[in-house]
Order: sequence, then C-alpha cells, then structure tokens
Amino acid sequence: MLQNQPNPTTKAPKATRDSTSSHHALDAAEEQFRESCPEKPAELHVQKMDWILNMPHMPGDTFEMEKDGKRILVYTQEAVEKLRSAPRTMQDWSNCTGDNETGVRAGRKPDPKAQARADGIVAAWDRYYDAVQDARAQSGYAEARETVAELVEALRDLDERVARTRAYTLHGMLVKAKMVVDDPAYEGIEDQIENALQARESTGHFMGLSLVRDILHMNQGKA
Repeated sequence: MLQNQPNPTTKAPKATRDSTSSHHALDAAEEQFRESCPEKPAELHVQKMDWILNMPHMPGDTFEMEKDGKRILVYTQEAVEKLRSAPRTMQDWSNCTGDNETGVRAGRKPDPKAQARADGIVAAWDRYYDAVQDARAQSGYAEARETVAELVEALRDLDERVARTRAYTLHGMLVKAKMVVDDPAYEGIEDQIENALQARESTGHFMGLSLVRDILHMNQGKA
C-alpha cells in the first residue's frame, strides 16, 4: 500500500476512465467536425489575374492545398484582413508629385477591378468562417476539447501526487505502473504493463522515476 498521506490511488481508476472517455468523445467530435467542415470557396483560391490586381502575395498571405489532384494556392486569414483594412488603389499619373530633381511620383486613385476582387475575397472568407463556426458548434468539438483539457490537468495533478507518495509494497508499485499503462495519452499503443513501460523508457516518465525511488526505499536506499 501507499503510506504517510491520504491514498490518492483511490481516485486514480475513475480519473483515468473519465479522461479516456473524454478523449474518445473528443476524437468523435473532431471527426464529425472534419466531415461537416465546409471546403474553402473558390473565391479564396489565388487566380491568375490576382497578380496583376496586386492582391496580397507576401509570405504568409497564401498557402498550398490539394484539390482534385492539383496543388493550388489559397489566401490566408492574414491576407483577408489586409484586404479588409486597406482599399485597393492604382497609380494615377495625372496627379503626380515631385520634380525632375527630386523624382516624379505618381499619385494614387481607387482601383475598381482590384477592389471588387478584394471585396469578393473578404465576403467569401466571412461566409466560410461563419460556416466553420457553425460546424464546430454542431459537432461539440470546442466543448469536448475544453473538457479534455480540464481532465488532463486534473489527472496530471493526481499523477504527481501518486508519484510523490512512497510505495511500501509491490501492490503499491503496481498501482503506479497501472497508471502509466492507463495513461490516455498513450492509449492504444500497448495493453500490458511490461510493454507499456518499455515503450516509455525514452520519455523520462516521472512515474518511472518514482518507482525507482520506491525500490531504493524498500531496499534501504541501496541500489
């Protein structure tokens, strides 16, 4: 058994089951969200004329995605916000400033074609964003993710309490080992204690270090 403080292992099985169940719920919600999530509309795809219309083209403004076996460029939210915040203009040589000595600079005037394309991109993004949020809400993904985060934090606290509690018997040590095996973060990798511990050797798992300390303690500090 574990001695010297209230036994935290009594809560371990339920906490682990709750966390594992919540991970399953999150996986299901994420799958539903992906299936119902809309595709990015064609208006957000970079078109040939966009370069001439001086649409955003700096790093971070677009990303590549595959559609119908082809690689296409799609505008990012960063690019959309640039279009939303700044009107599209073009050079106006009828309104120049400067002179031959300082250099002649053309003025700027509204660019109707570029503005129409920009407005179409912004409107398409807003529709897409709203549809994504609706799909997220319908799937319950956000709530499931929040629940998992809360349970993982609670399970981490419980793990630390168990790890800090010295085991005086083989049963107490097995309780710790079982918590490692049942860790939902590793679920589905192994189902036997020996295999589970072997798979975690490279992670520096703190529960394993606690078990080492238990062995030393049970052997009066001698390795």
